[in-house]
Amino acid sequence: IPYFFSRHSFPLCLKVVPIEYFQLQTGQISSITILYSVLLIVISVYHQMVYANSEKLFSFEGEYSLDGEEWKPLTENPDISAFDGDLLLRGNFNMSMAEGSYLNFYLNHIGIRISVNGEEVYTTSNMIYDTGADLCGEIWDSWSSTGIGEEDVVEIQLHNFHHYGNKTAYTDFLKSVYGGQTDYFKNWLGGYTRPFWVIGFVLVVVAFAMIGMAVGFLALRISYGKELWHMGMLAFLAGVYILLDTPDISLKSHLIVFNTYGRQLCIMLAGLELGICAAKSLSGKAHRIARASVSALGVSIGILLIPVLAGKVVVYDTLPFWVGIQAVFSAVLFGCCILEWKNGQKKEHTMLLSFLIVLAAVLLELANTCTYWWMSGVVVKTVFVVIFLFHMVRAAMTVPADYRASIKAKELAEELKNSRITLSMSQIRTHFIFNVLNAISGMCKYDPDKADETVVRFARFLRSNMDIMEEDRPVPFVRALEHVEDYVALEQVRFGEKIEFVTDIEVSNFEIPSLILQPLAENAIRHGLLLKPDGGMILLRTWADRQNVMISIEDDGVGFDTGQPVKEKSMALKNIRFRLENMVNGRINIESSPGHGTKVTITIPYQKEEGTK
Repeated sequence: IPYFFSRHSFPLCLKVVPIEYFQLQTGQISSITILYSVLLIVISVYHQMVYANSEKLFSFEGEYSLDGEEWKPLTENPDISAFDGDLLLRGNFNMSMAEGSYLNFYLNHIGIRISVNGEEVYTTSNMIYDTGADLCGEIWDSWSSTGIGEEDVVEIQLHNFHHYGNKTAYTDFLKSVYGGQTDYFKNWLGGYTRPFWVIGFVLVVVAFAMIGMAVGFLALRISYGKELWHMGMLAFLAGVYILLDTPDISLKSHLIVFNTYGRQLCIMLAGLELGICAAKSLSGKAHRIARASVSALGVSIGILLIPVLAGKVVVYDTLPFWVGIQAVFSAVLFGCCILEWKNGQKKEHTMLLSFLIVLAAVLLELANTCTYWWMSGVVVKTVFVVIFLFHMVRAAMTVPADYRASIKAKELAEELKNSRITLSMSQIRTHFIFNVLNAISGMCKYDPDKADETVVRFARFLRSNMDIMEEDRPVPFVRALEHVEDYVALEQVRFGEKIEFVTDIEVSNFEIPSLILQPLAENAIRHGLLLKPDGGMILLRTWADRQNVMISIEDDGVGFDTGQPVKEKSMALKNIRFRLENMVNGRINIESSPGHGTKVTITIPYQKEEGTK
């Protein structure tokens, strides 16, 4: 979840903490986090064992009938489906209950009626008023006994209001009847659920921090604000879901309807936010498919919630429809992540692998809603929390590296600035300006129109160089081509037909560092064509394959020995190579031999602009 921090960490805090100290602590943070995770697992397993073997757990002995059918003996592990009608139990508990003691039991979206020796002693409100599922939820309820002996006949009726999602509700009840004081029971159950509360609150707190930063970023129009917002919302929804799905939530919050609706809405919206975050990490075809799937899922959830908001359907009964939709969506998104991984278009695979693992857990949980292999939500919550902790530790450990990278980035920016100024100034040589002005002066007498055109070109050429001195960033290729054409036209004013300039442009929708092409054209003229008595031709070509765009500047001049470059020429090429590598991850290759001309080829990773062909 804190992927944003691992990519764009903020080293401001290190101004007051020595970087060496922080580096020493990251290893300890990693160890503590791992130990804490193991401790949570041990605590959960321990309490699960206590929960299963506690002497305070009551067992019901006798017989049962499903929906009025024949009575059958109640075994230790009965296979009873809550979808087969009302469950009627007749028999007694394995232990006596003193007057005033409490019987605590777990109701998974079901109602209950208890009778002792034919007299009704306890009934939930949804059984009394037949309000259906409106008051249903996953709750721990209790009944104050008037005293029950082992010889008393106890009858229990369980009624399920749903047809999906709580198949094991009756067996859940039979395995969770607890006798004792309610306060003691709450403390005992709290020991089992405390890790879930801690994890849920941690997720919510971190989510609020991320959402707060996202709001600030969006207000200041800083990049990554939307990305951080969606990640924060995913952490928030996951945290709230874990809290509302905690087994003892009903003992802390008596708002049964709110707990039920909140839990279901959180898991729905968390699945949507997971898709949004995953889609943002994809590219190309996989990104387009994932984005369309996310839109379809959002529309589907909205349609499902319309009858819920209208009060026609309870949110729990939308579960089977949402499970089907979410399963299709998750499978499509999982395939998109596999496609992205296969194509290898992303250098950073850690986050992609995290999404694959979470999506696999989601698919397993969705399958479990039909098979009931394990307690609902266990797999996806465990996987989500482990990956969350992993990225938190990873983010903490990358802060020192990012701090050093930020220093290096400042040094690189300064070097780029110096190389920009050097190249820009090298194009405004005094003798070049004087020669162009003298040529314009001569044209004013015999060709005023040509003189006017040349003045416009010369002004545009100088203005472009001045703009680059103030701010340097990649420019559209068409703008760089215009700059080269202006320069060549100015040289043609002086040397006429000795210079021929030809272009063959197959692709132009890309960007290139400024002041890359013009120095290469100048080298071709000065060190190639002008040294031949009859001059020659310069050919500028562009083409592209699936991954790169190529630019070549080729002349048929005198050529040179690449093993012994001229000092002035080599310095310009050094600056060009530096700017290509550090601004657009490009490279340059030079082929030349005496008497056969020179060919310079530039290769730049190709990123086509949206809306272009």
